[in-house]
Amino acid sequence: MESQTTQCGWCLHHAALSDVGMRRQNNQDSMNVLVASDEDYWEQRGHLFVVCDGMGAHAAGELASKIAADGIPHTYSKNENAAAPAALRKAILAANRQIFDKGRADIDFQGMGTTCSAMVLLPEGVLIGHVGDSRVYRFRDQLLEQLTFDHSLVWEVRAAAENGDDQVAMNLPKNVITRSLGPSPQVKVDLEGPLPVQTGDKYLLCSDGLTGPVPDVVVGTLLAALPADEAARALVDLANLRGGPDNITVIVVEVGEQIEQEVEDESAARQLKSRLLSAVALLAFVAAAVTWFMGHHVPSILSGVGGIVAAILALVVRFQREEVVEEQPMRPLGQAPYAEFDCSGGQETLEMLADVLDRIQQAAERASVKLKPETLEKLHARLAESSSPADAAVSGSSASDLFERVRLDARLVCAIVADYKQARAADQAKFADSPLDLL
Repeated sequence: MESQTTQCGWCLHHAALSDVGMRRQNNQDSMNVLVASDEDYWEQRGHLFVVCDGMGAHAAGELASKIAADGIPHTYSKNENAAAPAALRKAILAANRQIFDKGRADIDFQGMGTTCSAMVLLPEGVLIGHVGDSRVYRFRDQLLEQLTFDHSLVWEVRAAAENGDDQVAMNLPKNVITRSLGPSPQVKVDLEGPLPVQTGDKYLLCSDGLTGPVPDVVVGTLLAALPADEAARALVDLANLRGGPDNITVIVVEVGEQIEQEVEDESAARQLKSRLLSAVALLAFVAAAVTWFMGHHVPSILSGVGGIVAAILALVVRFQREEVVEEQPMRPLGQAPYAEFDCSGGQETLEMLADVLDRIQQAAERASVKLKPETLEKLHARLAESSSPADAAVSGSSASDLFERVRLDARLVCAIVADYKQARAADQAKFADSPLDLL
């Protein structure tokens, strides 16, 4: 897992994690993070986060997603003269063209493609460039908001249906996407934002390997209950435990306090410059007087002229008005959010985690998995709290109690999965097609 704290613009903590899942041989997802190295870059280009989900036979999907994930940050950062929205759009279009050209040049890669969800955190807010059905979410004040529109058959039909009737799209396949990078030389890029950023916001970029198995409310509750690195791990583990049918990639970005930048006091700097020029003028006048009495008239005149010029400049600098430049704010693009989910309860998540813990215990016992003693003790203690995990899940008396229970259960799930993976890595044959893999 990649985890980092950044101190440019905002105090950010982000965590990025990609997993092959439980059913795939190769990981066709790619991701990239480009954080500003200094304040100047932050002001111009901000922090960039990218998730791509590749599609294509053999290694084509891997290549397509890698081209996009590597190329978009590079093109975006070097296009310094364009505004951020134009630079992001140009970078995504360049990646699309590169993937298309690669597919046309090699029959093994023909038709390959990838989704792309790119988020830029700027001083003006969050800017998003999007193609496909990967997603960007924002969690704020117990509300999870989907900031991107899925370019999928289900979403397109639902949007075209009168009053957004969900019944129309119920029988459609969920894995058919209508837009991606690579298959065509041109592609339409959705731009969203800039959207205002607040302290405490959490952003999630993810592939559909997460959103397929894990409901949106559960995603939001885990973001609420856990810090960025733990949330990333818990989301991936839960997706795997609920089948892991696809590669899973997540980037969680947690926004802390805004960092106040030192602003130069222009008035004080102007006064200092005026005083220095006044001192130069005074010295010039003294030199003019001394050289005049010594009979050196030409140098005296030159010194006097220099003193007059310095004195005039001192007065100009002292009394000049400050030039106030009013920056025009970027006009927000797009129509985000496209979906909202209330995550204030936490009960649905707790019930799911409790059920998963019960199934993990049964599967681990059948597979003779040796968990660490402290992990096993916590699991038995958790399941012993009530006659059934479901009963234990609904016993919380307040929202804070539920969120604390979610936090503890999620950490326990992650600890158990870590123990299991460690044991499985030590003896692959013993755990082949084990019940835990088939959860």
